[in-house]
Parts: sequence; C-alpha cells; structure tokens
Amino acid sequence: MKKNNFYTKLIKRLYGTNGVLDEYKLQKINSIGNVSFMIMAVYTLISSFVVTLMMSWNVSLYNILIIYTATNFLVLMALLAYILIAVSKLKLDEISVDDKPNYKKRLAKFRKSAIISGIGFFFVTRILSLFSPADITLLDRIVSPKDNVIQLIEALIFVIFMYIVMKRKIYQEK
Repeated sequence: MKKNNFYTKLIKRLYGTNGVLDEYKLQKINSIGNVSFMIMAVYTLISSFVVTLMMSWNVSLYNILIIYTATNFLVLMALLAYILIAVSKLKLDEISVDDKPNYKKRLAKFRKSAIISGIGFFFVTRILSLFSPADITLLDRIVSPKDNVIQLIEALIFVIFMYIVMKRKIYQEK
C-alpha cells in the first residue's frame, strides 16, 4: 500500500497531473512514459556509438565530456517538453474548481508555490554561478551586486512564468 501511494505521488509530480489518478489517466501516462523510454533507449544506443567513434578518432576526453553532457541535457529538455505537451494535449493536468472561493484559494496556493520555486531557482543558479571560471575571488562573486541583481531578475521572470503556467491549468466550472 505504501509503495502504491509513493508511486502515485511520484507519477502525479513527474507528469504534473492533479486530482485522482484514475485508470484513464494512468493508461495515458503509461503510454507517454513508454514512448519516452523508447526515445531514450534509441538515444542511448546512438550516443554510445558516437562517443566510441569520437574516442577512436582521438578527440580529447574533455571535449567528449562537454559534448556528451550538453547533448544529454538537450535531449532531456526535449523529452521533458514532449511529456509536458503530451500531458497538456490530453488535458491530464487541468484542475476543475466549482466555485469562486476555491478558485481564489487555488490561485493563492499557486502564487505561493511559484514564489517558493523562484527562491529555489535563485539559490540554485546563484550556487551554480559560483563554479563558473572567472578571474575574481569567490567572495567577490558572492557579493557582486551586478550578478545578484541579474539573477534576481531571472528569478522574478521564472516566478511570473511558473505562475502563468500554473494558472492556465485551472478552470472554473459553471
């Protein structure tokens, strides 16, 4: 029972579905997951072959690592975009609200969630920026007003984007 509960929570979180995970939703999610798995399996075979070829051509290991990491990231982003679009087309992520107070309550919850996500986004990007090569010291990078303002603006844009995306999922029943 606990495994099933964890499984449903994980599926709902990964695919962005809301409400009860009924048979229809589960069947559609499994279909999307199967297609995603097949894409990743083919990509893994092709990318392993390409990396092997690159190694046989004496390409530097650093360049192979950079190319492979960037390619993996791009493929992952494309796959996540596919999943989001497929879930959205099937309307598995919509939230139905029947009255005005529940609608306002849900929007407030979305606002809070978007702000928390934005704060997390700011700190993650700030920490990752500390690892970028630069000629200045670590302390100068941390307290740099220019970098902090730029990343605050990025986080604000992220919050607005997240709120808009979440708000589009909700609709009021008449």
